[in-house]
Amino acid sequence: MGSPKVYIGIVRPSGGSCTNEFVDSRDCLQSDLMRNGLLAGLFQVSATLIDTGRNTLVEQLLSTPRGTHLLFLDTDIVCAPNACHKLLSHDKDIIVGLAFQRGTMQFPLIYSHQGRRKVSGKIRPAFTHMLDPVYRYLTGRHLPVTEITYATFEGNDGLIKIGGCHAGFLLVKREVFEKVPSPWFSFERGGEDFYFCDKAGRYGLEIWADMSVLLGHLRLDPVGASQFLAQYRNTTEANEFLGEEPVAHDLAAFLHRTPAYIKRKMRADPVLETAKIWREKNPQTLDDVRRFYSEAIEYLFELAQWNASDPFKRIINYLPRVEGLKVLDFGGGIGSLSLLLNKRGAAVDYLDLPGVVSDFARSRSDGRISFIDSLSDKREIYDLIVAIDVFEHLPDLPEQLSVLAQALKPDGVLFFHNNFGQLDLFPQHIDWRQEWSDLLAKAGFKEEVPGITATRGVEP
Repeated sequence: MGSPKVYIGIVRPSGGSCTNEFVDSRDCLQSDLMRNGLLAGLFQVSATLIDTGRNTLVEQLLSTPRGTHLLFLDTDIVCAPNACHKLLSHDKDIIVGLAFQRGTMQFPLIYSHQGRRKVSGKIRPAFTHMLDPVYRYLTGRHLPVTEITYATFEGNDGLIKIGGCHAGFLLVKREVFEKVPSPWFSFERGGEDFYFCDKAGRYGLEIWADMSVLLGHLRLDPVGASQFLAQYRNTTEANEFLGEEPVAHDLAAFLHRTPAYIKRKMRADPVLETAKIWREKNPQTLDDVRRFYSEAIEYLFELAQWNASDPFKRIINYLPRVEGLKVLDFGGGIGSLSLLLNKRGAAVDYLDLPGVVSDFARSRSDGRISFIDSLSDKREIYDLIVAIDVFEHLPDLPEQLSVLAQALKPDGVLFFHNNFGQLDLFPQHIDWRQEWSDLLAKAGFKEEVPGITATRGVEP
């Protein structure tokens, strides 16, 4: 049998252009394959839909007898010149390099297969990010948490069998496409790449990843291994207090229920139950609103679900360093964030309405955080005040913002996240969007990072 011959397949978005960084990376990749006698050619297609483009690339490969492999190369992926050569060395039917998700959660884009689940009435394959194996491998390589974006390392210790992956740098043997019928990619099952991986698995094919082939995922700056390492450490630390398991364990002890019961309640749309109870009670006065939040058990489950969710973790990824700071967790809910801030070295005050929610938070605290009843005697003592999805619940928001401004040090920071919309889903929310900027200014705040932070401005 002769040496493999690889076609590089690129789908270019219709009307889009490629960055210089991608072009340079692609050219170096081609040169390495050509120098080693492994390059069959280059396919480029323009497509509005990525699944259509990927299917077209497969059809072009199958119409050309020379090619033994197709390397899918997305225009937002950069790599070391020998990356494809390294994947070829393993002689696998399907193998991928290691890229990382863009955005605030830099998860690795390799997955374990978790069977099938019903989503929006349809049965779809379920995949979970493979965080721990990637973290163990990268830390074993003693990579720094800065500066490493893409590289290829020697050795076979990064080879791992997986259930699914991205197709941004995916090497597939020709025989796979001859065995698996068209279409190879489709959005039908929740994503074109998952569709391919699920279909390949149903035809008995294995999928592999080489974690030593580190890829950069382009945004304004490439996302790579170093960003993942920092993210993993933050997420692992946060999951001690925010993960479903610890929240369910603590809530089960508080309510004298089993963890299994708590998990079922957390997964059974507590948001809808809270909304239903709100509409039934129809609070009218400020005291009515406060009484609702103090007494509604379903709201406790809603907060537990929210604290364990990925969106909540994405928000707290923007938090600044807090070691040595005096921090107020305003509207601290079930106390998860207070506990995390305490572990990160902050002296934390927790403030929320008295009732079932704050009672649960107190039961979890074990003396690690301080519970206060009001801010009436607090003047310029906090370096940081955190209020995540709190302000939309406050009928008296203007007054509360003024109190917060007085409690914040002159050089302190208010870190916030608001959800003023979705009133059909959250009828208890108040839409302050139109007034928000004026309310901040009148309270003495100046918004620094829109939608995230504010500082003390000129006294109102």
